[in-house]
Amino acid sequence: MPMNKVVHAAQRAAFSAAIDAAINAVRGKGPENMAAQAVKLVNLAQPLLAHRYPDADWDKVRSFVSDPNSKWMEYAYKAINEIDPHILKMNTLNLVYEGMFAGYNYVMELRKKYDCNMPWILLFDPTSACNLHCKGCWAAEYGNRLNLSFEDMMSRFKSQSEEKMADLDHETNNRRGGGYAPRSRRGR
Repeated sequence: MPMNKVVHAAQRAAFSAAIDAAINAVRGKGPENMAAQAVKLVNLAQPLLAHRYPDADWDKVRSFVSDPNSKWMEYAYKAINEIDPHILKMNTLNLVYEGMFAGYNYVMELRKKYDCNMPWILLFDPTSACNLHCKGCWAAEYGNRLNLSFEDMMSRFKSQSEEKMADLDHETNNRRGGGYAPRSRRGR
């Protein structure tokens, strides 16, 4: 059974507020401060997810995020300071809350219900036979005429091959005619 919409909205709002607070606590205040804030976030997350991961895993995560000079913490600090806060927040909400928290719980419910392994995410890539009228469809932007006849395909292949060969011949002739050539080849 999917999560109640009211519960989902309340949890998402709480998670959104926590992300805002975390971004404001870290942005522009130095990597050492970020490491301390990251440890606080791990401490807040542990009770929520204690049933999913053993205490030893939480200790490893705390150790990982407490080093402000690690390449991943430097990357995270740079991302927090250089990415627009709204974009950072929405990506974190979608990846962490929707995907790893609410999505994971829903996947676990479906695994029990159907007694099979449900994937974490499904990716649908419509064919050109799709009517491209689904709400939110990204493929509609690309059109639905992606099929080529054999003749069209061979014609495109031939013309593109000829263009690439002409470019290669032009580059080769430039090198032979006194254009740029690596030093090691000039003496030969």
